[in-house]
Amino acid sequence: MRNWASRWLDMPADVTNEAPRVEMIGLCTIRVENHRGIVRFTGNQVTLKIKGGSLEIDGKDLKIRKIDADQVILEGTFRGLRYAGPEGE
Repeated sequence: MRNWASRWLDMPADVTNEAPRVEMIGLCTIRVENHRGIVRFTGNQVTLKIKGGSLEIDGKDLKIRKIDADQVILEGTFRGLRYAGPEGE
């Protein structure tokens, strides 16, 4: 139903489906909206729980600049971004 509403109303999927939205700002900031919490955090890796799996962000000197119920803003030197589906797939 949400997919249909998204297409019919011409709205982005992140608005209607709670899909994660990842935005890179410059070379040192990443903002992730619609996360469901932090699973792991080190100076070299951040793993966020998202709808349908997890999002792994690799880098160097990673820091959480802001976190709230809607978004996480990370800063550092980013090396990679990887989606991991639900366990068992």
